[in-house]
Amino acid sequence: MVSGPDDAVDEDKLGTAILQNGLTYPQVRDRDLALTRLFDVTGTPTVIVLDSSGQVVYREHHAPASWDEFL
Repeated sequence: MVSGPDDAVDEDKLGTAILQNGLTYPQVRDRDLALTRLFDVTGTPTVIVLDSSGQVVYREHHAPASWDEFL
């Protein structure tokens, strides 16, 4: 999912990143952040798998071991 309104997302850079990272699954644009809020996405990457009825069957948020490694 790509969160943010059109003026906050560079479609060309997004397309390049998708190709460079070999992402073969569909990317969903969440322009109004409705899905971000619904699924409580607070960081990237977050993996959420839904079953055929729309229920979350898997969720994993990848967080750094320590924020200090980024400072």
